[in-house]
Amino acid sequence: MQERIGRYISMIHRQEQRFVCKKMESYGLDLGFPEYLFLYGVSLYEGCMQKDLCWLQGVDDAMATRSVRKLMERGYLFRNRQEEDRRAYRLYLTESGREIIPKLEEVLNQWHREIIGEMDEGQRIQLTSQLKRVAQLAQKVNGMENTGWPELFGENRREREKE
Repeated sequence: MQERIGRYISMIHRQEQRFVCKKMESYGLDLGFPEYLFLYGVSLYEGCMQKDLCWLQGVDDAMATRSVRKLMERGYLFRNRQEEDRRAYRLYLTESGREIIPKLEEVLNQWHREIIGEMDEGQRIQLTSQLKRVAQLAQKVNGMENTGWPELFGENRREREKE
């Protein structure tokens, strides 16, 4: 029987969750990993819609609704109703949400340094490229083909900051 790569991908994901939540607790923050991912996603694509964050994070609408609600209750996010579609909302960080982002980015960067820091640049590029391809194929198999993200919104915050 062929070895299942999903096992390793899942293991990496669970360990990342534990690492991020534990490190963020040291800053006095007590959110779940999905909330951190949504907060980070909004920081990159401020003004995006919740359904687009679902696609980006690969989660269902129910998870997104719970995460966004929790972030709003804690005062980290707010939403504005769309004029063209009154059922849709755009998501934005509050000032409190913005204050978390540098800490969250440092924790995420630390995680990546810890797990792939010993790889050379070529190995990191190859690994990322292969994982991205597997993720795209997994989405395709489940009928969630790329809908144009991130072209949907253009450059993310990091790309704008480079200029």
